[in-house]
Amino acid sequence: MKDVETAAAGEGSRFEKDDKGNWWWVSFAQEKGKEVIVNKVMFKVKTDAEEGGKAILTPEGKDMGKKPMAKLPAEVTIEIVDAGTIAMTDPKKGHLVFKKLETKLGARRVSAARAPSFVILSGTTAD
Repeated sequence: MKDVETAAAGEGSRFEKDDKGNWWWVSFAQEKGKEVIVNKVMFKVKTDAEEGGKAILTPEGKDMGKKPMAKLPAEVTIEIVDAGTIAMTDPKKGHLVFKKLETKLGARRVSAARAPSFVILSGTTAD
């Protein structure tokens, strides 16, 4: 389990809202000390998280990341475990659990469009 956590320590996901009101699911990794956007997919929320602790996202368009998925899934189910934890199942990596990262956004300048309207998470597999 510790090896999996170490391998996943540089990976994460966040949800961003752009200036047109579109939501994006951004998957990122650390490579040579820099963040690389692995996947960037626009989505709509099909089912709200208040319905059973899950949010169902429906991807739209193409993956705009550096390592795009060839075929986007029809739906992605995000399980809301608690206020600081979400989980999902990745077809290749299995069950993933993401913990909310605490950041000091106030300590640096952040544009209004990128202010804390998104949640940054780091991932580890739970199985």
